[in-house]
Amino acid sequence: MKQSQKMRVIVNGIHFYTTKKQILEGVGDLGLLNSAIHGVLKNLERDPKCLGIVMKINNYNIQLDKM
Repeated sequence: MKQSQKMRVIVNGIHFYTTKKQILEGVGDLGLLNSAIHGVLKNLERDPKCLGIVMKINNYNIQLDKM
């Protein structure tokens, strides 16, 4: 997946749009949340055909979709 891949992130019902690069650099101020989103991204990248994934990590419900 390219660094410029656009992504939609939903965390506990709040969504925003970002890129893979921004996720890797951190999308917020909370390290625990950034770590959780990064973990979901790693799982999404395991299957190149997969368009989205939903996981619960660190008490965050996270959905990550390729755009």
